[in-house]
Amino acid sequence: MIKVAVAGCCGRMGSSVVNAVQNAEDLTLVCGIDPYASEVSYPVYSDIQEALDHETFDVLVDFTH
Repeated sequence: MIKVAVAGCCGRMGSSVVNAVQNAEDLTLVCGIDPYASEVSYPVYSDIQEALDHETFDVLVDFTH
């Protein structure tokens, strides 16, 4: 399994990436990164450093500005 984190997870494109990762058989969503996060069913951190301090992931998908 490839462990994935998504920066901008609560935005329009980030949400689409989260859904794609959750539906893929070979990927696992580890966390999201978004300072404006709404309530979701996975861990969300306000910045990348906080995510790195708490989680281990192989890939970071960045859909931020």
